[in-house]
Amino acid sequence: MGYLITELFSHLGGDAEFTAHFSGVMLERAEDDRTCGRLTFVLRSTAPVPLAQRQRLCAALKPFFPNREKLWAASYFSPEAITE
Repeated sequence: MGYLITELFSHLGGDAEFTAHFSGVMLERAEDDRTCGRLTFVLRSTAPVPLAQRQRLCAALKPFFPNREKLWAASYFSPEAITE
């Protein structure tokens, strides 16, 4: 079971660009790799989330995770979203 990004991080919802890119995107899970200090957010959606938006999400969440050196958002989507 996942949670909608726009609901979890509603404090970012006032930004129209954020809402446009993350509407319908689910947070599937978070993976904490303590050996390298990285917290990875695994996102699931029907289309890929652009790297710039994933980086922006991580930058906005960094203050909430001060003990993690790196935040990363991995975007997984259905293969039907890939075009030739």
